[in-house]
Amino acid sequence: MLHLVLELRNRYDEIISDISGQDIKDHGNDPEQLIVKVREWLCAILNIQIPPASRIWLLYNDYLGRINTLLLTKEYTQKEIDNLSTIEFIKVVKSALRTPVIGSVSFTTP
Repeated sequence: MLHLVLELRNRYDEIISDISGQDIKDHGNDPEQLIVKVREWLCAILNIQIPPASRIWLLYNDYLGRINTLLLTKEYTQKEIDNLSTIEFIKVVKSALRTPVIGSVSFTTP
């Protein structure tokens, strides 16, 4: 049992060292706040202009609605949609990405 504890501690130390020096921001498990924080980070690090977080949030919700509609047309129930495996979700996202998005977000350098 001691070996297991040491192994976990070593893994914890590896993870902490991987993120040391990073400017970690809390989003409170709120997707809208996550978009705000990622947008701020991209603007700062990449020196690019990005639409406001509110616009990205609207497009994100539109996109989720399109994924939901796509799955409902394939006769998934809402419960099945809510419990999709990661692999299934990725397949659906790839399919949805093939559909043009009206009002998509573009990134430009100043």
